[in-house]
Amino acid sequence: MKSNSAFLLEDEYNRVEALALDTISSGLFPSLSLIDILSRFDEIQRLQLLESWLSLKLDYSEQYGLERLRSVIATRYCKEQALRHCERSEAITHENILITSGASEAIYLIFSVLASPDACFIVQKPIYQSLYQVAADRGARIIDWDYDAALSPDENIDLLEKLIASCSKLTALVLNNPNNPMGIVITDTAMQRIAGLLEPQQARLIVDEVFRPSSLVPVSSAINYGAIVIGDISKSYSCPGLRLGWIAARDQELLAQCSSLKNYLSLRSSTLSEHIAVSVIEQGDWIIERNMKIAAANLAYLRSVDFELDAHPDYIGGPVLFPRLSSLDSVIASPRSGRGNPHTTDDIFIVRGDLFGNYSDRFRLGLGQESLSAVIASPRSGRGNPLSS
Repeated sequence: MKSNSAFLLEDEYNRVEALALDTISSGLFPSLSLIDILSRFDEIQRLQLLESWLSLKLDYSEQYGLERLRSVIATRYCKEQALRHCERSEAITHENILITSGASEAIYLIFSVLASPDACFIVQKPIYQSLYQVAADRGARIIDWDYDAALSPDENIDLLEKLIASCSKLTALVLNNPNNPMGIVITDTAMQRIAGLLEPQQARLIVDEVFRPSSLVPVSSAINYGAIVIGDISKSYSCPGLRLGWIAARDQELLAQCSSLKNYLSLRSSTLSEHIAVSVIEQGDWIIERNMKIAAANLAYLRSVDFELDAHPDYIGGPVLFPRLSSLDSVIASPRSGRGNPHTTDDIFIVRGDLFGNYSDRFRLGLGQESLSAVIASPRSGRGNPLSS
């Protein structure tokens, strides 16, 4: 096994974070404070909650994570199953959840367990790098499913069907739903079709769903179709600083293997973060509703100025888009180091498409920030709106 490859996107964020640049590329919604969380409770409840946090012994958490947190997460999945009438699915319980230190650790654990030189993964592209890189670094074969955001899920699945048929021994199909950086969703009907295509080879379905709870296009969790699902509290629940994610799966052996490997990484997640996360997810409806309103308003703004989204209008669900870079040429600095400068001379940080692979003609546009219209509408160095043609 070779060493881990450079993580292009996260390395770029590390390089520019101290510059405090404006951005139009964030994949986050505005983060919550503890006051925001506590404000949703009445005065007595706030005092009780504060007392419980202050008196909490900062000991190690449980092996799979705080049972109450795992139960709260499982309850969320069960409520969705009931609302969407997912009768074919068995109920999810806390035993199907493994808490991790962010979704990043969940991804690392899953692919470290499943990947080997004999493994083969079909991966939706473009996609968050670690969803294929961890496996590739362990010698696994990666087959790209080049997803066209301008087409419907079914049209894209026609190509996927051919890829699956050409692979004699498929380990898993890897998706991001909604996708990062495209923001496109795969609908429930399409996901059911995908699951059916995988059944003859008994291949796994792995789906990163960190954006799914706040998707503008409602979609069910792929766990309803037997998938290994990745979730977190950073994106849809707006608490990235708690550094908590999870793996949801019915495969108890996989969860046990991931838990064992976790001993070499974070060992246990933060006890305090886990207790705070219980309150966040229990009251998560208002957070998700707020985030969906922000994304919807930004999407409406972009449409009002006739910005070319370059994505099928019926399937834009996530808080990011992946449009062409041509409309931003006036504010992008000259290429650097063969990959292009990801931030502009006008102090606007822009995530270039080549941080996701061979997509140098595109960039990631974030819909989750409250200030998006102000950033992209303000003149920069006398050159006007960076989104104007």
